Amino acid sequence: MKSPQLTFPPHTVSVHPNGSEVAVGGKDMKVHLYTLANGQLTASKELTGHRGEVTTVAYSPDGTYIASGDSNREVLVWKDGAAVVSGWVFHTARVNAVAWSPDNVHVASVSTDANLIVWNVANPNTRIIVKSTSYLSF
Repeated sequence: MKSPQLTFPPHTVSVHPNGSEVAVGGKDMKVHLYTLANGQLTASKELTGHRGEVTTVAYSPDGTYIASGDSNREVLVWKDGAAVVSGWVFHTARVNAVAWSPDNVHVASVSTDANLIVWNVANPNTRIIVKSTSYLSF
């Protein structure tokens, strides 16, 4: 497999469900997208909008969306290279992980603040917050 030279320190990675793309979260506050074909990774896009290191990325089960979280407490949702949901800043510390529900509508996030938040992409102003979930692990 041929690999590109990274110009940033990578922090997290996710592979598209169909295997055609790789998303890499960087300490440079960007999500870097790479096309995966014929045994090669080729840089294709950079998603900008985070205000902290990108600490977690995850493709939705159908591959339509990418959720990403950062060290500045924010969760963003991307579609076709653009942020479609931003301003999800209800954690009080770094976001450690994001995970999608099978319906591609809900994103769960956990943080070093020990809280779990379930977000709704279809209705971005709604969320479920479970406080002090320090016993949970993704």
